[in-house]
Order: sequence, then C-alpha cells, then structure tokens
Amino acid sequence: MTTNVTPELAEAIQRGYDRRDRANMVPTIAYFQALLAEHPGHPVLVYEVGGAYDTAGQEETARGYYERALALGLDGDVLRRCLCQYASTLRWLGELDESLVF
Repeated sequence: MTTNVTPELAEAIQRGYDRRDRANMVPTIAYFQALLAEHPGHPVLVYEVGGAYDTAGQEETARGYYERALALGLDGDVLRRCLCQYASTLRWLGELDESLVF
C-alpha cells in the first residue's frame, strides 16, 4: 500500500481540518470515513479517521484505526504524528507501559 498523498488528496484532507468543530466531531468523522471509502485502505486516511475519533474522545475506536494505519505502513511526518497520537491514546486508555514503546 502506498502512503502517497496526491495534491488533490492533500487538499481534501485539509478541507476536513478546516471544517472541523472540536465540540462536534460527528461531521468530521463522517467526512474522513467517506474519504477513506473513496480510497479504501489508504494508510494516511485510516490514520486521519483515527485522529478524528481521538479528537472526539473515542480513544478505543481511535486505537484500532491507529493500529491499522501503522500496519498498512506510514512513513515520514505522518508516521511521527501517528506514533505520538497512538502513544497518547494508550496513556488515556490506562496503558502507560504500552505507550512507552513508542
């Protein structure tokens, strides 16, 4: 699986961030899930869905998306961001020892 993000996909991801309302993440989650449905299995989009759930306070759901994104293969800055967010999520879930691995 490629982590390649085309300029069009980067713009679509940015639109999701621009429209995000941290007090109501339901539309953002739906937006990123729809984008992922258009690009099934894209690791960056899997990560973005996880991040939306994480921001919504749904850490257990976010965890699954982060783990899937990592398994699909991320690299560069998006890998760094995913590892930071995943470790933070593990801490919120009370799994401090597991979070230290990252």
